[in-house]
Amino acid sequence: MLDQAKQLAWILRGLANYVFKIPIETLHLYRDINGARIAFNDHHALFFNLRYYEQVFADEVQPYLQATSSSIPIIYTIVNFYFMLTCHELAHNFEAAHNSNFIHHLETIAVKFMAEKDLFLQQFSFQNYLQNNFV
Repeated sequence: MLDQAKQLAWILRGLANYVFKIPIETLHLYRDINGARIAFNDHHALFFNLRYYEQVFADEVQPYLQATSSSIPIIYTIVNFYFMLTCHELAHNFEAAHNSNFIHHLETIAVKFMAEKDLFLQQFSFQNYLQNNFV
């Protein structure tokens, strides 16, 4: 579980620093084994459920953790998923409800940061995630 937490933190830290340029203190991991939430926004603090990463991505990405290329499909999928999930949660800074105003903010955020996400994805790998002590 700690290894998967470090993997997810590595992704989120990279997105915070290189894509969205938001303080990493804004992002939090939690582990809810019974709830259906993948993530939520609580007063501009973003919370990501580690259980979802463990169940959906951890086993599939395991063989590629030391790969130096981001062109591996599962890595591409994971980064894109957490990019869009972060966009979703950031949109809740502007609109709490899932309505047309929320959709507008979600689209605006995703488009605004898409180029930065693509640059980040070109350079991303899990290769050094174990060398960081942020979990």
